[in-house]
Amino acid sequence: DGGGIAEPLVDDGEEQLLLAGEVPVEGADGAAGAACDRVDGRTRDAVLREQVGGGSQQEGPGLCLPIVLTHDKKIASARYLVKAPLPVGSPGSHRFAGMPKVVDHAVRRAEVLEATWRVIVRAGLEGTTIREIAREANCSTGVLAHYFKDKDEILRLALDYAHEQVRGRVAALRERMGGVQLLRAVLAEALPVDGLRHVEMTLEISFWARAVAQTALRPSQNADFDRWHGRLRELIQLAIDAEELPAALDADEAATIMVCFTDGLGTDAVLYPGRFSPTRVDALLDHQLVMLGADPARLHGAATSTP
Repeated sequence: DGGGIAEPLVDDGEEQLLLAGEVPVEGADGAAGAACDRVDGRTRDAVLREQVGGGSQQEGPGLCLPIVLTHDKKIASARYLVKAPLPVGSPGSHRFAGMPKVVDHAVRRAEVLEATWRVIVRAGLEGTTIREIAREANCSTGVLAHYFKDKDEILRLALDYAHEQVRGRVAALRERMGGVQLLRAVLAEALPVDGLRHVEMTLEISFWARAVAQTALRPSQNADFDRWHGRLRELIQLAIDAEELPAALDADEAATIMVCFTDGLGTDAVLYPGRFSPTRVDALLDHQLVMLGADPARLHGAATSTP
């Protein structure tokens, strides 16, 4: 994170104010900037004195000060915060009130990735540009260069982040239920039955289409399939062990059936919302699980402990 300027993210001629109202930090002590000792032939302390308006070099409490990047290659190495003592009694010390706010890397990255979701849903993958992502995230394209290498990385991480959100919801479900009730709830997380899950399914479909045209992306898609299949196989086996699915059921084969079912139904629900309302999607999911041998009364039953 926070590397140098990634050219694919920068439009020619655009001013590179990479801090643009925010300061990326790495580590609680701001040590990432320790190596930036000279900027444009001047010492770090001289630059800092200039930024705060002069003053004594007597050391006070430590403070992280930003150095703004520009196209000037002579200062392009000064891309992080610099840890420096606060000049005591500086006549320009009041200028700290206007300093850029400190921004948490993880939070800012998540905001950009969620903005990327919205652009993909609105414009499709082909219409998703760095400029559009930056506009949606309310930042400059230069700011994006602090967090991502290029557009392809942003797109892939946007999908990974969506998967991460699903995993978090699944983990919460596992704390509250088990058996076929848990299996059904997890499967429902992969179906577009509300606004968020509609966005997530749209992302999946967009990346499937991209992988059809770009074979280099298929290993990543295969890995996603394997993770999802493995999770369902585990949950199906747990339901079999709990005697909530037939003992003769092959968990691996059943998991394959359910992956195909959720992928197909989810795609149809996105493409044909008039035919597949959330209520109908829920009913079809129940029907499919009953076909596997589940008792309909257990699918929405009271919470049980995870086996």
